[in-house]
Amino acid sequence: MQLTTKALNELAPVAKLKRTILKGTNIYVEQRASGYSLLYKYQSPVLYKTRYMKLVRFTYDHNVTKEDIINIKNKKILLDADIVKDIDPLEVKQKGRLRATQKRIDKKLNINLDEAFKQYNETDDFKGLADSTQNAYLKTYAKHIKPVFGNKSVQSYTRGKIELFLDKKPAGTQHICLAIFKNLENWLLKTDTIVLHRLQKFTKKPAGKKRTSIDDKTLVELLASLDNNNSVHQAIHFQLLTGCRIGEVLNATWDEIDFKNNLWTIPWQHIKTERKATNSNRPHVLPITSSMLQVLLLQKQHGTSGLIFKSVIKNKKISIVTVNNILHPYNCTSHILRKTVSTNILSTLKLGSMEFKLIINHKVVKGVDVEYLDETEQFLDAKLITLQAWHKRLEELSNTMLHAKAKA
Repeated sequence: MQLTTKALNELAPVAKLKRTILKGTNIYVEQRASGYSLLYKYQSPVLYKTRYMKLVRFTYDHNVTKEDIINIKNKKILLDADIVKDIDPLEVKQKGRLRATQKRIDKKLNINLDEAFKQYNETDDFKGLADSTQNAYLKTYAKHIKPVFGNKSVQSYTRGKIELFLDKKPAGTQHICLAIFKNLENWLLKTDTIVLHRLQKFTKKPAGKKRTSIDDKTLVELLASLDNNNSVHQAIHFQLLTGCRIGEVLNATWDEIDFKNNLWTIPWQHIKTERKATNSNRPHVLPITSSMLQVLLLQKQHGTSGLIFKSVIKNKKISIVTVNNILHPYNCTSHILRKTVSTNILSTLKLGSMEFKLIINHKVVKGVDVEYLDETEQFLDAKLITLQAWHKRLEELSNTMLHAKAKA
């Protein structure tokens, strides 16, 4: 077989790999089922072994031209010259690839946290987060993380540095900052920008045993500290009265309140579990007790349209971070406050799990299905009895504490 257009164009697919030397050359034709390559065979002047270097690859439907033959011959001449000079062409090619790879790696390694966070914001991982979570990440990063770590290399942060940084922040801010660092680290690992976990299994907890609820004394102190004219304080009070998720309280609008029938209807769009569910648009309805009504009437002084609880200064929605910053001195978060309601309904008031789930809006397992107790019915009477019992307990706690202070 010779190195001609006719010989190469007559080649056909083969079932097994086949190599044929071209007459008068050190070039081999390597045939496979999908196509064929022309290999330059030589004795390495560096490694002292036989090696093959690919000159070109064609598919069988490619029409080889005279120009293709000239290019192959020119490549052979250049390679022959390298061998005479004791240069191994494959070694040179591999070193070039390594240099190019190293440049790409260096470019990745040298990016700072600002650049990494900006790239992370464009990923599906970030866009898959809830809108409120995305906003919280962006605001928290800009306010807390960027000033400290923004212009530093992603290689420079360590577990110790982040722990020192978090120790200076309130509990709510700690939680969000750590979540940002962990999600960003997972993405950096996925893109091979860093090679080791630094924050795996790293958590920030209050000193001592993990807190799932606040005790009666702390609860009364918190209630006593709430200002009737402060919307953030009243949002906390309303969450404590209802046991709702803080997002449901902060997103509550006046058109959800039915003063005539004393009902608060939380639309499914504001319910965390409903937003994630498919084919579900179930609201959560709570009866309005006299204690809840007092909070709503106090909030009317700030307006009766749009959000019930809004920032008076900016006239915007209150952030969860703001709520948790107020709860921080009590070693509490909005989630712990919700758990406190759960604990009291189940343990202190000794009500059943049905009453607990109706108020907290948790699902129950029924056979192989998971559904809400009030999937088709809201059980308003049962909810009202449970809420009234809980509010009576709060009142009794406050009165007991007042009597104790008076005696002292």
